Amino acid sequence: MPSLHQFRHHLHDARKQIEELEQQVALYEELLQHLRFRVDTQDAELIARTLHRRSSITGPPSPDPVSATHPTPTQPSVAVDYVEEDYHRNQQLPRIRLSRVAFRNLLDT
Repeated sequence: MPSLHQFRHHLHDARKQIEELEQQVALYEELLQHLRFRVDTQDAELIARTLHRRSSITGPPSPDPVSATHPTPTQPSVAVDYVEEDYHRNQQLPRIRLSRVAFRNLLDT
């Protein structure tokens, strides 16, 4: 049986992982917001619907899907929603893998 100390250690690790995941979700939301204005209308609508669905899971419904996409202290980013689109079925689109720093630099451009 785990000791109280071990339990606290695991709880601390779990909280740290949740915090890191919340940061990743916030980065992806920020990227989607930037991309939303650079893609065609159909993809922009898909991004807006996806962000709105996710925000309706993590916080109270908002009449404006854009305003509910950035987490606040009262609106934690814990839930994850999946988009059913497969953008890699088109082999002409390159797969992109970015580090956090490269991702931030991309957003700043």
